Amino acid sequence: MSKRALVGEAVQRETGAPSIPTPEDPRPVRTRSPYENESRVPRFHESSWDLSQLHPNATLPRTNATLTFDDVESLALRHAAKQFIYARLNVALPRGRVFSGDTMAITGAYSEFRHIWWFFKHLESRNIFDLGEVVHEHYLTYVEDLRRHGASNLTVNHRIQVLWRLFAYRSHISGADTVPRPWPGYDPIDISGPFYRPAENSTPRVPAPVMMPLLNWALWYVEEAGPDIIRAVREARALKGREFAADPVVSERRLLRWLNERERNGRGLPRRDSELSFISRLMPGQPIAFLNLNLLAHLSGARHDFLKKKRTLMMLNERLSVLGFESGGLDAVATAPHPFDRDRAWRANGFTIQTADCAGRMLMAACWIVIAYLSGMRDSEVRNLRRGCRRTSTVGADTRLWVDGLAIKGQGDTGLDASWVVIAPVHQAIERLEELHDAELIFGWSPQDRETRDGLPTLGLSRTLNEFVQYVNQHHSTEGSQAIPDWEGAPWSLNSRQFRRTIAWYIARRPFGLIGLKRQYKHADIRTSMGYAGTSESGFPGEIEAARSLDATEDLYELYIMHSEHGRLLGGPRGERLNDEFRKILAEIDEDDLPQAAKPDAVRTMLRMIDQRYIAGPLADCLFRAERARCLRHLPMSERIERDRPILALCQPDDCGNGLTRPEQREGWAQAAERSAHFRRTTKGLDDAQKIVSRSIEAAYRRRAAEPDLTT
Repeated sequence: MSKRALVGEAVQRETGAPSIPTPEDPRPVRTRSPYENESRVPRFHESSWDLSQLHPNATLPRTNATLTFDDVESLALRHAAKQFIYARLNVALPRGRVFSGDTMAITGAYSEFRHIWWFFKHLESRNIFDLGEVVHEHYLTYVEDLRRHGASNLTVNHRIQVLWRLFAYRSHISGADTVPRPWPGYDPIDISGPFYRPAENSTPRVPAPVMMPLLNWALWYVEEAGPDIIRAVREARALKGREFAADPVVSERRLLRWLNERERNGRGLPRRDSELSFISRLMPGQPIAFLNLNLLAHLSGARHDFLKKKRTLMMLNERLSVLGFESGGLDAVATAPHPFDRDRAWRANGFTIQTADCAGRMLMAACWIVIAYLSGMRDSEVRNLRRGCRRTSTVGADTRLWVDGLAIKGQGDTGLDASWVVIAPVHQAIERLEELHDAELIFGWSPQDRETRDGLPTLGLSRTLNEFVQYVNQHHSTEGSQAIPDWEGAPWSLNSRQFRRTIAWYIARRPFGLIGLKRQYKHADIRTSMGYAGTSESGFPGEIEAARSLDATEDLYELYIMHSEHGRLLGGPRGERLNDEFRKILAEIDEDDLPQAAKPDAVRTMLRMIDQRYIAGPLADCLFRAERARCLRHLPMSERIERDRPILALCQPDDCGNGLTRPEQREGWAQAAERSAHFRRTTKGLDDAQKIVSRSIEAAYRRRAAEPDLTT
């Protein structure tokens, strides 16, 4: 068999695998999962499977977890689809390049069903209604159909992978014993053709000019505006639950009582920004057309149909001359000081039910930003936090703030209990959410006054985050200055993945990253910063390492561009070798005659082949390999080989096989020489030997600062 073929036959039954289910089989679709609620567990015989109960992510949207098998018209193919998905969920087969050695994750079931559904729809279009009739020609026509409809190589690859898995699981599907092997000796990519593979960890990092104002405004909403918004949301929720009067007499009594109370308190009628068309038709030119009728009904308890009567509107128009209008209408008003003017409230207008709901959503978005960014948690981990997840531990004088939650990615059907060390703003954001609503999940509430699996919408989170930016810019921008600035002429497009990877990038790209992080975010203790990198359950150290690797590659790529386009050469022992590497890459790229658009990715791939870690420094750079690092000479070999970074304070770039220098670093050497001379002039009591060493160091620094540019 060709080495390109899938590993093994992968068609033998697993020992102890469940028997093939019949159409009326009542067994659960996942046989090895613990269930919190047996009544919600989908059964094989059901036509629709809601798999959300089987997944630890309580915010998993049902649209991504519900399989509707009635979408397959043929009864035989419909049953085959159910058996295939059932086998994928419960049977592990030998490892190969198209299917893994473990059972399918719950989150993959919807996508897998859609892929098999597309193939079965193709079979039905060819009048094939049973898998026993499938021949290899149907695979060929399926690919032809995909091409005819304009499918890209990537789409074709995704669609046809399921054919290999269908063949591998044929012994677990009734009547599928004769299903042919797809393209023997080939992989899906051989059939679909090559396609662009996104680089690992390629999510863009939020630029600092955007990230810092965004975080500052999110913190401001949590710390300052949060209490005002919570009061408004709670009042709006109470009003929406109010019962209206049963008849016109009671409505009139309630309305008059409310108007009299309003007059005693010196308050007006709630005003709309635009006219109500039916009032302007009934009473043209009258100011009552701007009345917020819906809010008035909720505030007074009078029925809407009573308020819409012309007689009632005429009475309200008369009272309007005494009461006047007021913006907003709810009792809750803004009390927190304005961020730019502490002598006035942050919100001049009051709240209506709609604006309270909107502000509630923006507060939830602000809390999500604070928790996700300042904890390093994934979106699924943030939104699965539950009421009471905050915890404080004290050992002696050491106080730590914790958040207890669930690590989900890669942790199977149950997830894994995990804890994160956080800072005070994260605890405060969770506290605000617990005050905002009464739902169990802190993000499990929506302003529409119902507990929901996706109160902060799972599918709309990115939209909500970008709405928060728009909301802040609308209410807090000053003339000529945006509160949260655009990036390269347009608003930065936020999504939930960017926050975790942005902070990982900030940690990884700086020497002594944890110390820099502590200073940047005003942590009281370096151990708090270590909470970002210490939660192994969430995989955050891997994010930091991936960010560090990506950043090093980009630094090397910048050096390559300076070499290839400007002919600049690097100095130092390792710099000379790196110049040779750049020449080889440049020659190989030219020889391969690649399209211009493909060259950057090809160069980056070759640079990643360099097995040393590139570390940029202020005075010299290091292409680090532990065994030849001069700064580690004092360490035993056993300790040296375990290190992944140099000791920068002991760097000797001229004598180290890892060292290289760039022209930009000459200014740093000149400054170092001046500091050395200043030390010798101002320090009393130096003996002759110390002065000789100081002059020698100063001379070496000045020599490096005066080195000429090296070019090809």
